[in-house]
Amino acid sequence: MPSDSITLTFTEGALTLPRSYCDESMNVFRFDSGITLIVTRAQLQPDTSVDKYINEQIKELKKGVKNFQVGARTPFTLIEGYEGELVISYCTKGKELVNNQMIVVAHSSTLLVLTFSKAGDFNEQDAEFIHAILSSFTPSFVLSDSVK
Repeated sequence: MPSDSITLTFTEGALTLPRSYCDESMNVFRFDSGITLIVTRAQLQPDTSVDKYINEQIKELKKGVKNFQVGARTPFTLIEGYEGELVISYCTKGKELVNNQMIVVAHSSTLLVLTFSKAGDFNEQDAEFIHAILSSFTPSFVLSDSVK
């Protein structure tokens, strides 16, 4: 592979890809606490802001998820240069309430969406767990402006 390549490492191994690839992958992590973390990567179209992206996602969720409701939307900074919004939402599945905390941050035109979900309410231990995960974020070269 030419020098303009990049090594993408994941749980099962690694691949060498041309640096011009576009990462729109999704990872789902389930924890013993009952929390699920979904990490999604996407690219903002030139005419789309983070706010517009979130509004479009909410519109799609309202169409596809029964009893979907949006609570608070507040500005959020993961680390300097990774700003966006925290969106609190919930829905019911049968008799069960499912809470979601979606964090959408952008770096240049790259979106990183971190969605924490749990059946029932988030408690103080959950908040500490989520904070520890968010605090551990370290930016990678993958989110640099050189990768689409």
